[in-house]
Amino acid sequence: MPKTSLKLKSFLAGFYSQNLRYFPVWFISIAGLSLSLIMTVFVARWERSRIWEQFDRRADNLAFALQQNLDDVSQVARSLSGFYKASDRVTSEEFREFSLQILRNTPGVLRVGYAPKISQAEREIYEREKSLTIWQGRDKKERKIAPKMPVYFPSAYLEPNDSLQSRLGYNHFAEWQRKAAIEKARDTSVLAIAPSFIPNISTHKEFIIYAPVYDRSGSVATREERKKSFSGVAYTVFQVENIVRTALKGINTNGLDLYLYEMPVDRLESALNKSLNSPKEHFLVAYDAQQEKFLQDAESAKIEQLLANSPQHRHCPYSRDWTVCIRTVNLEDREWSLLILPEVAFAGTFGKLSGTFAIGFLATGILVLYLFLSLKRSSQKEALLQALIASERQLKMQKANLEKTLEKLKQTQSQLVHTEKMSGLGQMVAGIAHEINNPIGFIYGNVDFALQYSQDIIKILNLYDRYHPNPHPEIQAEIENVELEYLLEDFPQILQSMQSGAQRIQEIVLSMRNFSRLDEAKMKFVDIHEGIDNTLTILQHRLKAKGIYPGIQAIRDYGDLPEIECNAGQLNQVFMNLIANAIDALREADDRDELTQSPQIAIRSRIEGDRHIAIEIADNGLGIPEHIQSKLFDPFFTTKAVGKGTGLGLSISYQIVTEFHNGQLECISEPGQGARFRILLPVVQNAVLSSTLEPVC
Repeated sequence: MPKTSLKLKSFLAGFYSQNLRYFPVWFISIAGLSLSLIMTVFVARWERSRIWEQFDRRADNLAFALQQNLDDVSQVARSLSGFYKASDRVTSEEFREFSLQILRNTPGVLRVGYAPKISQAEREIYEREKSLTIWQGRDKKERKIAPKMPVYFPSAYLEPNDSLQSRLGYNHFAEWQRKAAIEKARDTSVLAIAPSFIPNISTHKEFIIYAPVYDRSGSVATREERKKSFSGVAYTVFQVENIVRTALKGINTNGLDLYLYEMPVDRLESALNKSLNSPKEHFLVAYDAQQEKFLQDAESAKIEQLLANSPQHRHCPYSRDWTVCIRTVNLEDREWSLLILPEVAFAGTFGKLSGTFAIGFLATGILVLYLFLSLKRSSQKEALLQALIASERQLKMQKANLEKTLEKLKQTQSQLVHTEKMSGLGQMVAGIAHEINNPIGFIYGNVDFALQYSQDIIKILNLYDRYHPNPHPEIQAEIENVELEYLLEDFPQILQSMQSGAQRIQEIVLSMRNFSRLDEAKMKFVDIHEGIDNTLTILQHRLKAKGIYPGIQAIRDYGDLPEIECNAGQLNQVFMNLIANAIDALREADDRDELTQSPQIAIRSRIEGDRHIAIEIADNGLGIPEHIQSKLFDPFFTTKAVGKGTGLGLSISYQIVTEFHNGQLECISEPGQGARFRILLPVVQNAVLSSTLEPVC
């Protein structure tokens, strides 16, 4: 007994360990087959949804094409009405030429015509002039002369005339349906629809559309005025089969049967569900996709199969609600319903389901085999994957460090260039200002004395001329030679011009000294408007008209700002860069002949809250393209040609405003709308902004 028990335990342990080794294989097999079944079910649902969506799209295309053709027919009636409105009198030749053009372009239209409004008193004259008799009746057998009526609407023009000559003179007002449609068109000034007035031996459905025509001199504002100025109707006759046939050209109708009814969707759905006779009564035309032919009567179209109590009942395969397979088309104020039914809803589905299961089964087998062969190598692949992940992480860290180092190098280089540039520029400007100031001060100080001396000499010469009017002939000749009278008049003006020029040079020298600010502390309270004015003074030569370039108008819109704590020299450099860039942008726009108005640079200043001021410098140039706006403040980025820009102006300006003055510099621009740079600065430097803001453009 104990030996038997030990053997059993040993057998069970061996069996368990052997099967445990292949547990992943068995698990993958079961999971793969289960997944194949799930995917088969999913594909079945997806295929049904796909066919539904395809049907929905094709049904919408059919309805859209049919609606377009119905709209074209309505437009023909409107065109005829507009043709009569545009002319005082239309001849038969003009009507024929216009109508034949319409018939050629609109194949769904059978015929077009015009029926004028003829009163009882005008009937005899009209029949004599037209050589016809006003008649009424359904066909040739029932044709008879129209009795006396207050008003007639006989067919005066009818095209194509060759085949319809015998139908001229037909009174449209004799049938109550046409009469109601004409009165509706007359009173509402819109199109009205009625059954065709010309019967057909076959069962083809025809309709007539009336368009009202009014006297050009009359008013149509009110109903009474429309009745008075109403002069006739232009009409269009179309056959439903032709309209549907034209709409189906170029559209895939394979597997789709069509049924067109002259009734709204809700009534059609109710009639089909309740098995009423109204669908048959309002049936217009059907299209059998299998036979590829149109069916004109309800019996041949077998519409009784659509009723709920039919033994061969056909229904919408996608929903119990008929409206899923029904589309609405409109002919003016009438709503028609287009019922679209597929012949085979799930063609090819079984093959796709079988293929899906076979692919899943094959993939499961391949996966099981691969898993069996890869068990021994899985640990090696995992180790290799970990090594690759660690290496990738290290490379990312090195890349990030290199990017930070490169950014620091760019900033350092930008700072060095800016420092050297500002130092050299400041020293040069200060030196020039100092060297020019002394001689120009001497000139300006002595011009007043020269002007006074000239006045004294002129006074003596005038006295001499008064008391000695007859000088020596040689003196008289010299006076005429030098034009003494003009000289005495022009000499003071020359001295005054020299005085104005010297004063202008002194102002420029003062602006240059204020711009450089080398003799002032780094941070002090200054009037920011003074720095802007000094910058405009230095750039005045670039603002003036020169050659083909027009002058640039600098508009100052200053607010009442307090003095702010800042490094005036650095901010002057910012103003210089921004205004110079605006001038370059306007010159570039002028070179391209794309300026739509005179070039302008607007400079505005405002108080922002209690602790900040805002300065805006805007131009009306071409603006900045969107794809480069984010790079404007990057060091060494420039859009100018080689040799015309270093790419440091905006970068240095951004650094001066944000880092040295705890402010904000942003750009707002749209292509074609100019560019606007906005500077936000604290009034006192210890009132630092809560956060350093990035450039926005």
